[in-house]
Amino acid sequence: MVAAQGLRMSIAGLLVGTLTVIPLVALVGDVLVGFGMTAAGSGMVVAVGAVLLAVTLISSLVPVSGAALVGPVNALKVG
Repeated sequence: MVAAQGLRMSIAGLLVGTLTVIPLVALVGDVLVGFGMTAAGSGMVVAVGAVLLAVTLISSLVPVSGAALVGPVNALKVG
């Protein structure tokens, strides 16, 4: 449940970010041409999105796996 919530938020952020970066790549690409550079292509956008999704998945699963090892009685004990 917690991992699914983290994954849903990550996918929503990636969708918003991807839709935002598409027009910005064209704008920044025109500026970078003046400096002799090129803007990142769609392959770079996909690669960065995949890395961000993997990091989000790992960061969501680590606490879940740790919590799964603790028994319910031990989790409720105070002190």
